[in-house]
Amino acid sequence: MNGNDKRPILLVEDDEDARKVISKIITDYGDYSVVEVSSVEEALVIYDSDKYQFDALIVDLVLPGKSGGDFAKYNFEHKQIPIIIVTAFADAKLALQLYEYGVEDYVLKPMDPWQFSGILKNAIDRKTLNGEVEIDKNPYTGNIANLQIVSRMSELGRANHWIASMVKDSMSKKERAKFMNFLGEFLLNAHEHGSLNFTEELKSKLLEDNNFDMEVGLRESSCTKKVNIRVAALRGEVAVHISDEGNGFEYDKYLKMNDDEIVERVGMLNGRGIILGRAYFEQIQYEKNGSAVMLLKNVEPV
Repeated sequence: MNGNDKRPILLVEDDEDARKVISKIITDYGDYSVVEVSSVEEALVIYDSDKYQFDALIVDLVLPGKSGGDFAKYNFEHKQIPIIIVTAFADAKLALQLYEYGVEDYVLKPMDPWQFSGILKNAIDRKTLNGEVEIDKNPYTGNIANLQIVSRMSELGRANHWIASMVKDSMSKKERAKFMNFLGEFLLNAHEHGSLNFTEELKSKLLEDNNFDMEVGLRESSCTKKVNIRVAALRGEVAVHISDEGNGFEYDKYLKMNDDEIVERVGMLNGRGIILGRAYFEQIQYEKNGSAVMLLKNVEPV
């Protein structure tokens, strides 16, 4: 196979040494050729010329002039070529935002050559599936992904399994169990309080009367609302965004409770999830009047 037959990859990296390393990984582990540039501005000239039919774009996040995020947005609005962001900075919140522009792989430098070659192959293979495989069954899922479920307890189990699989390479098994336990409280909140419209007072009353499970079943039977879950699992940092189609709630009172109020709350049957989460997650950020929440957790790299 000559060089002209190889599948072209566009690499945008301003650091010459890093550019050489990444280019070597690409060519050593696949039948690819690499078009190298040092800025988004240079990349756009080639991208818009249609001289190449790129299989993928590999773009540094921090560049002189336009950023890798700017290029991701432009690519999303035009050709939607598979794009991999590479960077020295772990920022799981930013990774969640970049998903809006089609970024499903956010890779931290220095990268393992074998792993990176697999990430590149998966990004290209994922494009060929064209959404034909459900996200939680897709073998080519990147480290940023989105799952939408119908709001049912059974579907929450499916979501839990998917999230655990997403974060398994970012944290130890012991930490993952703890992470899923605390995260589960927020998934339940989205389902019970968001989708099924249980108030704290009503849930407490139903729990006291041992009628809560029955009422959940009744409300689920007619509920068509969905819960959306987005995960960015990086080396050392994980972010999860959960949103529901409910009306939100007064979340400030849970985030601003003093120590005495927290002690009292922990002993109650209901309303403990956010309080416990405050002590575990580095950040809990609510949006849309409480119908969406972003959770950030720093973890020891495995």
